[in-house]
Parts: sequence; C-alpha cells; structure tokens
Amino acid sequence: MIEGYFGNTAPVDYSFDVVRVVDTTAAMSVGATVNGAITQPGQTNSFTFTLAEAGRFIFDSLTNDGLLSWTLTGPGGIEVASRNFIFSDGKGAPPMSF
Repeated sequence: MIEGYFGNTAPVDYSFDVVRVVDTTAAMSVGATVNGAITQPGQTNSFTFTLAEAGRFIFDSLTNDGLLSWTLTGPGGIEVASRNFIFSDGKGAPPMSF
C-alpha cells in the first residue's frame, strides 16, 4: 500500500520500480585483495574465509564510500557491526584480534 498524509485527498501521479535483489556470497583468502560491486539497490555481497589459527588482522577498505558498511560475523556472533567504510582503516581503526 502507498498512502499519503490523511488530510491530502488530491490525486497524485506516482510511479515505482520493483527490483529483484540478488545477494552474492564468495570465498576469499586472508591477505588477498577482493573486488566487488553493489549492482542493485539493497544488495548484500558476503565474503567468507577460514582462519587456521588466532591472530591480529587489519582491514583496509580501499574505498572512501560513506554509503557502504561492513559487518564481521564469526563463530561467537557479530565481531564488528555495520562499520562504515570511511571509518574502517587508518587512524582510529584498531586492529582486530581473533
């Protein structure tokens, strides 16, 4: 349903598009550069990796796009939640230990 303000009863022209969103999942290797693109509104691209042992890791987003964010989920649940790519590396972004 699309509804306007209850006091506005004047006819209004409107249109909208329905887009099928196809989310992606791909494996990656720690230390490798991964390239991807969000090609549809609302799309999520997920990447998986396995650690052989615990360690300290640094994430470099290689972008300054403030419209993108990332989440890191592990066996214990969410480790990093919805961190904006602008604040993901460099000054103020601590290394992650797992």
